[in-house]
Amino acid sequence: MSEEPVETPVLIVGGGPVGLACALLLGRFGVRSLLVERHPATSHHPKAMAIMLRTAELLRQWGVVDAIRAAGVPQDWLRQILFATSLTGEAFGTVEVNAYEPTAVSPAQALRCPQTATEAVLRRAAEASGHATLRFGAAMTGFEQDADGVSATIRDVASGATETVRARYLLAADGAASGVREALGIARAGPGDMGHFANIYHRADFGARLGDRRPFMANIISETMGGGYVAVNGRDLWLLHVHLEPEDRPENFTTAAAQDLVRRAAGVPDLEAEIISIGFWTMSAQIAKRFR
Repeated sequence: MSEEPVETPVLIVGGGPVGLACALLLGRFGVRSLLVERHPATSHHPKAMAIMLRTAELLRQWGVVDAIRAAGVPQDWLRQILFATSLTGEAFGTVEVNAYEPTAVSPAQALRCPQTATEAVLRRAAEASGHATLRFGAAMTGFEQDADGVSATIRDVASGATETVRARYLLAADGAASGVREALGIARAGPGDMGHFANIYHRADFGARLGDRRPFMANIISETMGGGYVAVNGRDLWLLHVHLEPEDRPENFTTAAAQDLVRRAAGVPDLEAEIISIGFWTMSAQIAKRFR
């Protein structure tokens, strides 16, 4: 451990959308920050897609909304939700959506962009501010608060080396299972387990098979298949959400099993689908009981 602590006005724990946005915003006000994130890079799995109007307004103020829109789902894919036996199969109906259309009450508009791309844009902008130091592959392992600030221990994930960081403020942006929140004894309110899901991130080119269908979400309903097919870029990247039964286990989701699910949901038995990654998550609607 280094003898002299590293000093920073703000220590941000977590390099997801919240932490990166905070680093960017602080930089716009000339405030230095140090961000630590235990993973080696920004997200490799899309996760969140929707960016609502108020968020888009903030992104516009920060000068990044155009880059995020360019990396997201094209406008002609943002008008329709499909209900069908498969992505290419018999359609039960569609719901026309105007939530992503331009509006007279705002200079911005809601959009859809995979979290992978959103985080990459925010990271570049935060680094370009000249006030944010972003350290991926670095985890905070503990902290102590006193009257003047916070002393935190940071461990380099690759080497195991530790150092002390002294900050005036510690900002917890480490997700729903925040270790900082738990260490401070801050509970959460709301339902915590509303279902378990797997989402299969994959590459597939449907070509003419889709016809004039351009759904950003397709709800798949058949005797053997149920799930949600989500457009990631309006071309060849997709997410398939599958509800997990109690007996389902992550280790059962092999590449072959994932490809089978994708082909059934797509309605194309011989579809050439490249499985990029598989994520597992629990739906919940919880919020921390205290903020400061």
